[in-house]
Order: sequence, then C-alpha cells, then structure tokens
Amino acid sequence: MVKNIAGNKPKPLVFRDTISSPYDTGDQFNVLDENVANQIVEELQSVYRDDLNIKMKKKSMAATLHKDILEFQHKLNTLYVKNKKCVANIKKRKRDTQSSKEEPVTSDTVLKEKENELQQIRNDMKPIKERVTTLTKQKKSAIKQLEEQLNKERQTPSIQPYIVKGINEITKSLEKLPITFKQQEQQQQQQLYDIKIIIICSQLASQGGNVMIEHIPMMATMRNIPYLILPNSCYNSLRSALGIHSLMAIAIRTPSSTETPQSLQKLLQLTNDAFNATKKLQFPLIGRPLSLLPTTNDNNNNNNSNSNNIKRRK
Repeated sequence: MVKNIAGNKPKPLVFRDTISSPYDTGDQFNVLDENVANQIVEELQSVYRDDLNIKMKKKSMAATLHKDILEFQHKLNTLYVKNKKCVANIKKRKRDTQSSKEEPVTSDTVLKEKENELQQIRNDMKPIKERVTTLTKQKKSAIKQLEEQLNKERQTPSIQPYIVKGINEITKSLEKLPITFKQQEQQQQQQLYDIKIIIICSQLASQGGNVMIEHIPMMATMRNIPYLILPNSCYNSLRSALGIHSLMAIAIRTPSSTETPQSLQKLLQLTNDAFNATKKLQFPLIGRPLSLLPTTNDNNNNNNSNSNNIKRRK
C-alpha cells in the first residue's frame, strides 16, 4: 500500500503485467542450449511439414489465379480515375455556366458531351466489375477444393489449430487465463484451450534483444505456463519451419476437453524436459521501479517543505 500525495488515504499499487512490471527480472532468464534448441526446431519442422506443404501450395495457386484478377483491377482503376475527372469537369462546367449566365445549363452542348462520356465510362465499368467478382469467387472455390483434396491425401491430422503464432496472439491468450502460481488452481479453471509451452524466438531486452517480448516470460510465470528462450541461431530455422517471414514467439496449445494429439506428444516432451532443466523465475522480484514510488517519509517531507515555502512567501 502506498499513501497518496494528496492525502493520507492509502492507495493500492496496481500494475498490468502486459505493459510493465514492478519486478526486476535482471539476468534470471536463461537461453536454451543450442543443441537442445535444434532438436526442438527439427521436431516442430517434422510435425508441421504437411501443414507447411498445404500452405505453400495454396499460396502458389492464389498467386497464379490473382494475376488475371490484377489485369482487370488495373483496367477498373483506370476507369475510376477517368470517372472522377469527368465528374469534376461536369461540376466545374455547371458552375461556370451559372456564373456567366451565357446560356441555360440544359442547352449546353459541352456539358451534354461530358455527361455522355461519363455514362460511357460507367457502362464500361460494369462488365469489368462483374468479371472481377466472378474471378474472385472462382479463386476462393479453387483454393478450397485444393485444400480439401490435400487434407484427404495427408496421413497425419493438422496441427494448425494447436499453434499460436505471434506476440499479440500469445498475449491475448495469456490475458484470458487467471493469474495463479499454483498448478491445482489453474487446472480447476475451465478453458477452451490449455497453453502447454511458449517458445520465444528472440533475445529479451534485458539480454540486449527485443523489448516487445519482455512481458511474455513474466505473464507465463504468473500463470504457471512453461516457456523456452531459443538462441538467435535458431531464428531462421524456426521461421522457415513454419513458413513465416517474421516470427518472435509461438505457443503450443491443446484442447482442454480432449487428450493431447499424438503428433505433438514428442514435441511437448522435449520442451517440458528442456524447461525443467532451465533456471526458473523466482518471486517476489521487487526491483527498481518500486523504489521510484514516493514513500510515506518522502510525502511528509514534501508537505513540510511546501508549508515552509508558503510561510516564507507570506
């Protein structure tokens, strides 16, 4: 409890662990051994291979079908520009005719020509719009048929729903879980998914890395969720294993109502063994941010100094 500067009423200290923390973690985060990290990345790559192949085939088909759509979209954009210019010219012609009072607007031949031109542009736009809509629907249906065909041919089930990619998605998933330090309390909470492990693919800010992922180990520890910090040498291999251009963290989750899929059991076993072998984050970690807050003595000293200054002015 911290006393408020304006009065003597105690005010509780509240913080959000997703933004900042009063705990000083220091050098308590250990980077995983490179050999163990490579084993985890290789296992993840083997498990995600079928999903990655489907993803790349869908991406190549989408790029091929999108070329035809781009041609019509380019024509449509050109007509949009002409339409905009023609409308502006018509408005300008009407203003000039009304201000000069030369002849009525209805008998203006130049204005009629521009209106006919505008109507012709809009008539040309209609079939192109319909063609773009048709090609877009054909593209979606073709990709859907390809995905269904590839899913039938695959031998292992998809693990795409069990992987959470990116800092934002992991943070949202962690915020939905209650803050608890006891495993029994966490098991009693009924959640749609249970996060089994969080894999951080970049160094923390305290280690000279990225500040965007500094909150994830703290949030995971508060919710009794294991996490691993991979060395920087594994960044490219993990990114290519999942087919993502940029990646800082992933999480593996499983449905609470069912058992863990067999394809993920070996991967989860490797990650849990690696987490058990690393140094854990200890609580409480009271650090420097708390020392910056005003204490009771500081408040009294400030009040006394302010009262002395007021007396001197009088």
